[in-house]
Amino acid sequence: MKQNLSNKNNVVKIIEKLKEKREKIFALTPEDALEEIINDKEALPLIHSFEEDDLRLLIREIGVPDAFPILAMASSKQITYMLDAESWNKDRFDIDGALNWLQALKNADSKRLIKWFFQEEPEEKKDLLSFILNRFISVGVREKQQDPSDFDDDFFTFDDVFYIKIKPFADPETKKEETEEFVKSFLQDIVNYDYPLFQNLLFVASAIISTEMEEELFRMKNIRLAEKGFVPYYDAVWIYQPLTYQALKTKEKKIFFKKTETNITDMPAVFLKHTNQKDLFTQAVRLIKNSDIIMGIYYEFTSLCNHIISADKKIIKSKQELDQSVKKTLGYLNIALEAIYNQKKPGQKTKEEFCADIIQKYMLSDIFRYGYKPVSALRKKAKQFVKESFFKKAGFSLSFLDEKLAGICGGILLDKPLFFDNYKNGSLYKDFVSQKEIEYTEKELNKAIAADMLLKKLDIKTDKIKDENLTSFINYKNLLLTFWVKKENLSFPLTKEELIEFFNAVFEKTDNKRNRIKESAKKDFLLQIVLQNLKTQEGISAESAEVLNELFDQLEEEYKYIENFNLLDTRYIKLFLTTAS
Repeated sequence: MKQNLSNKNNVVKIIEKLKEKREKIFALTPEDALEEIINDKEALPLIHSFEEDDLRLLIREIGVPDAFPILAMASSKQITYMLDAESWNKDRFDIDGALNWLQALKNADSKRLIKWFFQEEPEEKKDLLSFILNRFISVGVREKQQDPSDFDDDFFTFDDVFYIKIKPFADPETKKEETEEFVKSFLQDIVNYDYPLFQNLLFVASAIISTEMEEELFRMKNIRLAEKGFVPYYDAVWIYQPLTYQALKTKEKKIFFKKTETNITDMPAVFLKHTNQKDLFTQAVRLIKNSDIIMGIYYEFTSLCNHIISADKKIIKSKQELDQSVKKTLGYLNIALEAIYNQKKPGQKTKEEFCADIIQKYMLSDIFRYGYKPVSALRKKAKQFVKESFFKKAGFSLSFLDEKLAGICGGILLDKPLFFDNYKNGSLYKDFVSQKEIEYTEKELNKAIAADMLLKKLDIKTDKIKDENLTSFINYKNLLLTFWVKKENLSFPLTKEELIEFFNAVFEKTDNKRNRIKESAKKDFLLQIVLQNLKTQEGISAESAEVLNELFDQLEEEYKYIENFNLLDTRYIKLFLTTAS
């Protein structure tokens, strides 16, 4: 009994040690990580201890040619996962992706590749090899009396019986040469390993129905990846089905199973990188003390990330791409937890303590769906707005809303809505990560709706001016401001003289000699809209008033330094519709 306990403790210590090594490697640069692994006295168990996708992404980060020593020691399960992850583009086999990894595996250790195909669960790989050979080669069999010269120069043979020809490729010549060299060398390795097996493979590869085999390989790949949360797109997309809070409360509660001691340190690296973050979800998880529950949440979170990757039809080929999916998952979980807390507002517990209870109570996938609900509602609202909009019926595109509003609406109209960040954090769009971003987007969408509704109520006709040679693209801003100048439905663009007269009438000088719009001019425009067109004060909503005030502010900013309006050049005027001539 004591001996068994001692052995178990030793196993736990070994796993703890491997975990510490992996954590250290994840924190290193790719070059240092490679050196750390290959110089480790226990490199083989260390490599085998990596979660499959962690190892794949680490190899990619290091660079596949530089990582040959790691590939040569990868386990059969890790190699299988690499090919599953890299050899498929949706439901089609990516022969180039598979070829790149097979070449890398052969260059790393050709005997290791042969062993993987023919010694480690060979039945599972027989179909894959036959399918790949079918895509690469054509096979002819020489009859006893047949002259070898009957086969053209493109054929080659190892035994003067089977004549093999590499199928033509659409790739560049260098790629073709590399492929031919790899195929010949790989077939030679099979001949050296087991000649009868080589003969059988050629017969099978020649006889298979490629489309049926591809379908079967796809099915088997999905079965293997489903264990990690990767499921086919059509099975994964339900994650974007919005869930109401009432529906969330009716969901079955989670059950956590007790783990063995040897698993408690095996934390997926996909979560490991984010355990020092200050977001609500991560802080709540830190408060959970039960190791079984923590591990259950770690694996549930990893599976959810993988599920979302499948639903987004992404092929993850770098840690940066993986980070994006992780941040997206965290973002919607945080949105949901924030919303649930604001609804309940429990007085006895802190926000983090309350959210820790929610995380232990409900499935993370259901919490994610609840977090996605307000974004889905925004998308639905935007689609309805565009469908009934003034600008669409007038024949304009989304750019009619001008850069910011068009960007915001364009982001939420995507199949998977995105937040219009406008390069504040390095990119034009990003995934929603907070309630504030949802509230901001909704506020701006309401402004776009208000501006469009204003134009609809004013019944401005655009047919004639659309054909004019204008100095600016038509948008809601220059359409409203031009309407202010004309004080009637537009029949033609503004002339320079009309603009100068308008500027002199509405602008006044401040004490610091800058131009500002007269308050009387603003009121005149608002009264003009209300009394002459909308008939009632209710015609201008709070959003409409904000749209007009923003127009006034932008107009002032644009022309506050102009000393003499007579010197204006209409070619450079964008806030009014003028002719280019």
